[in-house]
Amino acid sequence: MSTFQQQEDEGFDFKALLFKIYDIWYYVLFSVLIALVASYIYNKYLVPTYSVSTSVMFKSQQKRSFDLEALIDEEGISLGGGGGMDNELAKLTSAQMVEQVIDSLKLNVSYFAQGQLSRLELYKDAPYVVTTDFEQIPSVLVNKLLYYEPVSNNEYLLVDSENLVFNHITSTFVERETLPKNQAMFLGHKYAMDSSFLLIQPNLVVPKQLGEKTRNCFIIHDKVKLSEKIAATLLIERTKKGGNLINISIKGPHIQKIVDIINTLMAIYAVNDMRERNLSLSNTVNFIDDQLAQVSTILKSTEGELDGFRKFNKSMSVSQMSAEAFSELKGFDKEKEHLKTRQQYYLYLKKYLSGNNPIDQIVAPAMLGIDEPLMTNLINELLSVSSKLREKKFYQNDDNKPIISYKQKIVFLRQQILEVVENDLRMLSLQLHNADENYKEAESQILSLPDKERQQLSIERRLKINDNIYTFLLQKRTEIGMTKAGTTPNVNVISTAKPQNATIVGMQKVQIYAIAALAGLLFPIVVVVLMMLLNDKLQSKKDVERISRIPILGLIGHNTRGDYLVVNDNPKSVITEAFRSIRLNLTYFAPDKKHKVIGVTSSVSGEGKTFLSMNLGAVFALAGKKTVVIMADLRKPKYEVELGLDLSKGLSTYLTGQSTYDESVQITKFSNLYVLPAGPIPPNPAETLGLPAMEELINRLREDYECVIIDTPPLGLLADWFILSPFIDAGVYIVRHNYTRKSFLKKINELYVEKKVKNISIVINDIGKKMAGYGYGYTSYGYDYGYSYFEKPATWYQKLFGLFSKKRKK
Repeated sequence: MSTFQQQEDEGFDFKALLFKIYDIWYYVLFSVLIALVASYIYNKYLVPTYSVSTSVMFKSQQKRSFDLEALIDEEGISLGGGGGMDNELAKLTSAQMVEQVIDSLKLNVSYFAQGQLSRLELYKDAPYVVTTDFEQIPSVLVNKLLYYEPVSNNEYLLVDSENLVFNHITSTFVERETLPKNQAMFLGHKYAMDSSFLLIQPNLVVPKQLGEKTRNCFIIHDKVKLSEKIAATLLIERTKKGGNLINISIKGPHIQKIVDIINTLMAIYAVNDMRERNLSLSNTVNFIDDQLAQVSTILKSTEGELDGFRKFNKSMSVSQMSAEAFSELKGFDKEKEHLKTRQQYYLYLKKYLSGNNPIDQIVAPAMLGIDEPLMTNLINELLSVSSKLREKKFYQNDDNKPIISYKQKIVFLRQQILEVVENDLRMLSLQLHNADENYKEAESQILSLPDKERQQLSIERRLKINDNIYTFLLQKRTEIGMTKAGTTPNVNVISTAKPQNATIVGMQKVQIYAIAALAGLLFPIVVVVLMMLLNDKLQSKKDVERISRIPILGLIGHNTRGDYLVVNDNPKSVITEAFRSIRLNLTYFAPDKKHKVIGVTSSVSGEGKTFLSMNLGAVFALAGKKTVVIMADLRKPKYEVELGLDLSKGLSTYLTGQSTYDESVQITKFSNLYVLPAGPIPPNPAETLGLPAMEELINRLREDYECVIIDTPPLGLLADWFILSPFIDAGVYIVRHNYTRKSFLKKINELYVEKKVKNISIVINDIGKKMAGYGYGYTSYGYDYGYSYFEKPATWYQKLFGLFSKKRKK
């Protein structure tokens, strides 16, 4: 890549950006102020989102003192298992749990105060209370913002956001004009609609009234959608991986509401956990109570029978032989009762599993003292799978693969248990038959005893057996009751959520102000940067140097006074000094030529080509050189200066032979300055300039004048320059600040690099004070007169800084 191409591809001009920003500092300040005002309004009406949290600890599995409690832990109720913690956390955010919170706190209705720019939730501070059957309420009232519009002290209308009024008779919203008269609703009146009702009554706990510009409104929520919305705001985090300490937080616009939600959620979870943990214990107690009632009836009957026998037969002594016989018979009775207890349990189990009964309420065999390892393992596995299935249903659909798998496993376990029950019942039937045979053999020995003695021993034997069974059942019931009484929730709340601990979620007000100020600061800067990036016009001398390799002849400032011939009207101005500098620099072009021909061109009209030609001619004339300016732009000649010229004669008439040399070249009112006007516009300007008479004219003018300046047509658009270029010793290409496009300059530079244009230099026109301050002031010419052509009255802050500067110098 060439050096020029590298210069042309240079990056963004940050120095120019800084000067532009400095120039528009008041816009930047105004932008910052506007942004701060907007952020103030935003903060004033912003409804912040708060967050509160609670810390809870789930208990790990522990070995209890009762075997029955250990059994419960084995059945999956404890959280000691691998996936138990995740399941319990899933319960906390389940729809079922959140719906219980909604019912407990009556969150089905949200109350608001609608201001001019914001809506504030009132929660329990609403001046009225809405009551309805949320399951049956008409859908037109659900999930819709309803405005409570008072008509009188006891009457009101319900208006939606589209200003439609609710008609309680038809349960529809109608136009206000079509609502029948006397159809306003009354406070405290219960309105029936479909299968539901609507009752709005004053909130006596909150008698305060809202502001005059505030409207009361409320939303009746769909419970399912509301539970999903609340669950989405819950965030559960473990303090460390695998730990039991959990942090639960919730976000919302009303502090007290989210505090109540999270605290109620934990309270409901604890109650549900206790209910689940005590469910199997309660079922076992009920089963034992039924057995106790039966045994108690038998026991009372046997005691009464023994008392009556003794009263009738007085006291009798039992012989040694009778005692031994009845002792043996008692052992067989005990064996039979044990077998019957097992048989009764298996019959209960068969009936229970054959029906559509909840598995989690089944009574385990160990709770009745039945030691059957195979059956115990199967029941425990069934309870465990049922518990996992119940947990999965909290947060998954029934068609989920794990749920389907658990259901299939439950069916399989039911079949297995029923098969084992059938086998055990057949085995128990054989064992009972053998026990009966042994019992009959022992009973035959007793039959040989005296009749009354035998009767007494039989009654005492039955009494003793039932008493032992009753004592055993009472003992089991006491153990289960103690276990149930000692059951505590599986979770301990370490710190409850409190309103004073609420934190604002998102940016603080100070941060919003800071961001607004930064945005206000950056906005005008970004606009300036975009304007600079999108601007294809020359902005500085640096732009010209970066784009073009053509040497820069000089810079001309902005003409604020409107004088066209600045050199003659203001000979001591900075612009005049700029022309003097250009005149000096032109002496280095074609130094061997005593009488020079200078061509002035541009890319397009309006860049100051004629202005430069006339003032350049004037500055040469001031130097005492006889100078003529040829207006060679035959297509669009300009005569901004009243020079007293005869415009009917000029270059076009001379070249076509319609006027003589002396008639065409005209003297001006300025000494040593002559002008050859363009004359009437010919039909073919290019061909006219190409006539042989043009060369003769240039040669004659070169002899008669020390400096010949040709105001040529624009170089970028027309070929007229190339017709005149053979006669030109030094070319001047003028560009105008913030007017000439960079693409035009690039095109001219290509011609220069390809050597199609020679002996040409650039003059930058119309440079204002801002551009001059950007390192391109006129001191670059070597002039520093202590005054400026662009000088303006000092502003107040410039005077103030100048005063401080003088004091420091003193």
